[in-house]
Amino acid sequence: MRWLISGIDFLLKAGAAIGCIILVAMTLLVTLEVVLRNFFQTTMYFTDEFSGYLVVAVLALGAGYAYRHDAMLRVDLIYDRLPQQMHQHFGVVFGLISLLFCALLDWQILRLWLRTLDNGTHANTVTATPLWLPQGLLLLGLILLTLAVLRRLLAPVEPQTPAVGTQA
Repeated sequence: MRWLISGIDFLLKAGAAIGCIILVAMTLLVTLEVVLRNFFQTTMYFTDEFSGYLVVAVLALGAGYAYRHDAMLRVDLIYDRLPQQMHQHFGVVFGLISLLFCALLDWQILRLWLRTLDNGTHANTVTATPLWLPQGLLLLGLILLTLAVLRRLLAPVEPQTPAVGTQA
């Protein structure tokens, strides 16, 4: 079981690292576009389109890592009102529902991605981007999120120790 958890942790870190690299690339792309427009009165024409794809990729690839480290938004309206001894049970039920939802989402995005590959669908833009590329990054990120949910069910998040200089 430990090897599975370690493997999932590795994949989540790799997804986050790829997301960071994509974020840097997107920043450079937008910066170059600004320089070209302001100093050379020209454009690359595809910056808006690619930036949109890259934003989705960054968010999707980082979602699993964020979930793993309990850094996603959580609505505690019901959770806080439960007795302390029910918190773990509620967490398991919520985790199972989340896992089911993520698996269904993965399945539907996989179907979309396969259909896009089969049809050879391209964006109706100047670059005619093959849509399987951005859809594939979305699919990868959602699979990582599903693995993060599974990981939490297998080994719940350890309590975080406060950073140096902060209050507990």
